[in-house]
Amino acid sequence: MQASLRKRLEYLQRSPQSGPAEQVVVLLHGYGRNAALMQKMADEVAARLPRALIVMPQAPEIFEAPASDEGNALKVPRQLRVDDSDEGDNGLRRQWFSIRAATFDEMRHQLMQVAQQVNEFLSEVLDQNGLSESDAALMGFSQGGAVALYTAYYRPTPVKCVVGHSTLFMGGHHFLSQPPTLYVYGLDDEEFARPHFEDAARQLSVHIPDITVKALAGLRHTTNAQSRAVVADYMARHLKQPL
Repeated sequence: MQASLRKRLEYLQRSPQSGPAEQVVVLLHGYGRNAALMQKMADEVAARLPRALIVMPQAPEIFEAPASDEGNALKVPRQLRVDDSDEGDNGLRRQWFSIRAATFDEMRHQLMQVAQQVNEFLSEVLDQNGLSESDAALMGFSQGGAVALYTAYYRPTPVKCVVGHSTLFMGGHHFLSQPPTLYVYGLDDEEFARPHFEDAARQLSVHIPDITVKALAGLRHTTNAQSRAVVADYMARHLKQPL
């Protein structure tokens, strides 16, 4: 784990294959997981953007599953309820914010706070590398996807693009930015029924003029080779400089 930046966000990073960074890509992991689980996504992005600095922050909170899902707007994923692998050790499980909230409105307050934290982190990364928002892209999976979207939408200067993968939209308005957005979800997601994602896509389309929605057959509540390629291709199209 690399040394932390502002607000003590620890992170992993993938340096450019050569020379100084020309782009910055931030990848945010899911609820109850950790930064290392974004390495496969980083592989895909690096293959298409070899001059990019890829940064994978660690969520700031230790994972704390509610004893019961009753009364919460979101449920703990079934996989996390039964996962006893090394990756599931509490020292490696992290969360961006608690899901102990009865409504999305309550949860959005926590989401906004962590989005501000990630924005401060991104600002510092860009400053250190002499880059700007036009050189930056954000992507997140599940809970990290919500953080990525709100980080981008409440940043005064828009990033080049943002991706929400297998995530829900928790409402809100008065967004400061409307960057191009890719919204990806799986038709075989076992955690959220398809109408949840379709509703999120509809709500996002009200706020974001340039939105691309990809519903992938065979994709469960995870990333897979197809979804990672879709995400990396989208980022490369937006971040690559014309010849």
